[in-house]
Amino acid sequence: MNDWITDEEYTEAYKQAEAIANNFMSNKFLEGEETWEEIWVNGKAFDINCYEEEMDMDADERTTPVHVAIHPTIEDGNGFRSTDGETYERLFSYYPATGLTVNYENEEDDDE
Repeated sequence: MNDWITDEEYTEAYKQAEAIANNFMSNKFLEGEETWEEIWVNGKAFDINCYEEEMDMDADERTTPVHVAIHPTIEDGNGFRSTDGETYERLFSYYPATGLTVNYENEEDDDE
């Protein structure tokens, strides 16, 4: 997979991200334009980011694409975690206007 998430972790994280995204989609005014949630997989913390491209406050539902990505976390010497905002994998995108969901494949090294 890559150096910060295994295939097995990716599969489990994807399932958790789907639940977070479903909540994000159905609670527009509670969640707002973007949400970050920490998840745990096999004792490792990851951050899930869901965001809508351009939130229309006048619409009752989400109207523009919603993207979902996973980020590794960084733990300092005191046990505090932060998000590695430069390293991520996009998991999927949802396009409300068409109902289309685009799943992105995890990046695997084809040389192995």
